[in-house]
Amino acid sequence: MRFYNREAERQQLQLWSKQAAAGKSSLTLMIGRRRVGKTALLAQTYQGSALYLLVSRKAEPLLCEEFTERIRGQLAIPIFGQPRQFREILEILFQYAQTQPLTLILDEFQDLARVNPAIFSELQHLWDQYRGRCKLHLICCDSLCLLMTRLFQNSKEPLLGRADHRINLQPLKPAYIAALLKDTGRFSAENLLT
Repeated sequence: MRFYNREAERQQLQLWSKQAAAGKSSLTLMIGRRRVGKTALLAQTYQGSALYLLVSRKAEPLLCEEFTERIRGQLAIPIFGQPRQFREILEILFQYAQTQPLTLILDEFQDLARVNPAIFSELQHLWDQYRGRCKLHLICCDSLCLLMTRLFQNSKEPLLGRADHRINLQPLKPAYIAALLKDTGRFSAENLLT
């Protein structure tokens, strides 16, 4: 299927990942309402070259088990034992990014608080510790704009000032929706209005 619009966002994400690969690590917030295409944009931009971790509402050890298998499969990192805390997973990835460029996508970022309420403080500590030595582009993706703003801009939150970039993904404009409808054979004035 053809990908519509979002070319400026794709180019910007790719640029930030290239800069990270050259040693300038950065943290990007990808924010937009549900079903606006955040995950599709990231998938289209990186096409399997980034490590994508979906934070689902599972117990932390189960989530870590899932992430460990993905890391072993995609990055071929030998992980001995089974990490049981998300902090351990992050530290493995930050250590990897000291020698290898890595774009890491954490989707449904807000759900980390349900998995482990201390995770944002732990992430802040790891980011501060490793950022200067890494080739990491960390992308935190979420649909809860107020929560993300609070996490990264509230003076009482541990991640204050850690975000380098922010993309507020907006819904497609009517011209792109019309093109999509035409390409799929469903264009009519009524469908466009709907």
